[in-house]
Amino acid sequence: MNIKIPRTVITTVLLLFCSGIAQAQQKQITIDEAVEIATKNYPTLKIAQFNVEKEKALKTTAWDFGTTQIFTSADEIGNNNTEEIYTTIGFGQNNIDVFSVSSKNKLANENIKLAETQVELSILEIKRKVQMAWSKAYTKRRIYQAYAKIDSVFSGLNKAIDLRYETKAISKLEYNAMANQGKLISLQKERAYTNYQMALHVLNQYLQSDDLYDVASLNLDNIEKAFLISNKDLKKHPIFSYWKNREAVTKAKYKVANAQFLPKLSAQYRFQKIGNQAGFNGYQVGVEIPLIFNKTKGAAKASKMKINIVEQENKVNQIEFENTYNNLLLQHNQLQKNWRYYKHDALPLAIEQRNGAILSYKEGAMDYVAFLQTTKAAIQLEIDTWQMLHAYLNSTIQLVYFLTSKS
Repeated sequence: MNIKIPRTVITTVLLLFCSGIAQAQQKQITIDEAVEIATKNYPTLKIAQFNVEKEKALKTTAWDFGTTQIFTSADEIGNNNTEEIYTTIGFGQNNIDVFSVSSKNKLANENIKLAETQVELSILEIKRKVQMAWSKAYTKRRIYQAYAKIDSVFSGLNKAIDLRYETKAISKLEYNAMANQGKLISLQKERAYTNYQMALHVLNQYLQSDDLYDVASLNLDNIEKAFLISNKDLKKHPIFSYWKNREAVTKAKYKVANAQFLPKLSAQYRFQKIGNQAGFNGYQVGVEIPLIFNKTKGAAKASKMKINIVEQENKVNQIEFENTYNNLLLQHNQLQKNWRYYKHDALPLAIEQRNGAILSYKEGAMDYVAFLQTTKAAIQLEIDTWQMLHAYLNSTIQLVYFLTSKS
C-alpha cells in the first residue's frame, strides 16, 4: 500500500527538524554578552586601535635631524703646489630642523588624542549595530514563534476537519477554506523562519566567533531594562570631543606650516692634511633660510583656511546632531506610548482572541468564517506587536547612543 504524503507536510517536518538541529548547535546570548564579544573581536575596532599605535609611532618623527653626508675632497691642487689641502674624510649633517620640534610634537599629541577618540566612537558604533542586530533577531524569532504556534493549531485541526468532511458534517467550501488557511499559515511560518535565520547571520557577523549564537529567551521587562538611560546631557557624547580634537589637529598643522619659515641648521667636520702633513681638522656650521617664501606661504595660508573650514563644519555637524536627537526623542516618546499599548492591551487581547476562537470552533460554537476572521485578526495583532517592539527597541538604542557620556 503506497501512502502519498503531501509536500507541505514534508516541508514542515524538515523545517522543524533543521530548526531543532540549529537550535541545539547554537548558544544563546543576551544583548550585553553580544556587545561584550563584539567589542573584543570585531576588526573595525582593531583597526582603530592600530591607528592609535601608528600615531604614537609617528610622534618620533617630530625630531628631524636631516640627512647625513660622508665625503672626501681636495683643494688647491695643481701648478706644483706642495700645500694641497686634502680632506681624507668628512661628515656633514644637513637640514637639521630643531625649531619646529615643539609644533610637530604638539601635532603628534593631537593626532594621538584624535585616534583615541575615534576608538571610543568605533566602540559606540559597534555597540549600537550589535544591539540593533540582536533586537531584530529577537523580534524575528518572536514572529516566527507566533506563526509556529498557530501553525501547530491548524495542523491539529486538520484531522478533525478531515473527519468532519468525510462524515459530511462540514461543507466542501468550509473544508477548502480551512485547508487553504492552514497552507498559508505554513508558508508564512517558513518565511518567518527564514527572516529569523537571516537576522541571526547578521548578529553572528559582528561576533566574529567560531560558535554560532542565538538570542536568549528573555521576558519583555528584562529587555527594556537593558536600555536604561542614565545620562541626559547630549554634549557629553564623545563626538563632541572628536570634533574638538579635529579642530585642535588643524590648528597644530597650521603651527607646523608656520614653522617652515624658521631656519634649519647644517654642520660639517673634516679630517684634513696639507701637503704631506696630517693632523689638520676643519668644521663648518651654517644656517639655511628660505629666501623665497611662495610655496611655504601658500601652504601656511591653506592651513589657516583649513581651520576656518573645520570650525564651520563642526558647527554644521553639531546642529545636525542636535536636530537628529530632538527628532529621535519625539519619535521615541511616541513609540514608547505605542509599545505600552501593544504590550499591555493588544498582545493579551490577541492571545485571548486566538485561544477563544480555537476553543469555540472546536466546540462548534463558532462557524469557520468567524473563526478564520478572528484568527487572522489575532495573528496580525500579535505580529504588529513584535514589529512595534522592534521599532521601539531601535529607537531606544539610538537614544542610548546619543546620550552616551565620554568615558
